[in-house]
Amino acid sequence: MTPRLKILIAGLVLSLIYAISDYIIRNNDKPVVEEKREVKERPKTARVSQERMKRIKARATKLEASKGRKNQIIFQADFAPLSDEILALEGWGRNPFVPVKEKPIDLKQETKKEFVQDQAISDLDDLRIESVAKLGDKVFVIINGQRFREGDLINNLRIESIKNQKITFLMGKTRIIKVVGT
Repeated sequence: MTPRLKILIAGLVLSLIYAISDYIIRNNDKPVVEEKREVKERPKTARVSQERMKRIKARATKLEASKGRKNQIIFQADFAPLSDEILALEGWGRNPFVPVKEKPIDLKQETKKEFVQDQAISDLDDLRIESVAKLGDKVFVIINGQRFREGDLINNLRIESIKNQKITFLMGKTRIIKVVGT
């Protein structure tokens, strides 16, 4: 043990001795007094009448009987029969409570061709895409120092989609993809 630790332990012991002796001295002067509480009798008006006691007991037995009935299942009527459609179902294929919808007829959709053109159209030559910013659900693009969103028009070009590295413009039925920074 270091001398510093010995001094701290001695100080702790002395402070405990002083605290205990001070507690004993303070409490010696006070006499011990026992307080007796008086038992108060209830006034006669607060007593329960015999009729009320009978009603309370009857209510308690009725409540007890209803708790016993909850544990028993009493069938009052038979269930409705299941239809043949429901009986024909097998496994977990589909939810039987949702009506079956017919599949829609597949129509051939016109496919729109995407053309990747870098400055092929004169309107695109004037556009300088500086950056793309995403704030929450909204996506913005800075073009020539101005902020645009999807659906905005620039020089007869509509912004169809904004991605991190490319912007898709729509001019009529032609799609033009331009890379950010060009």
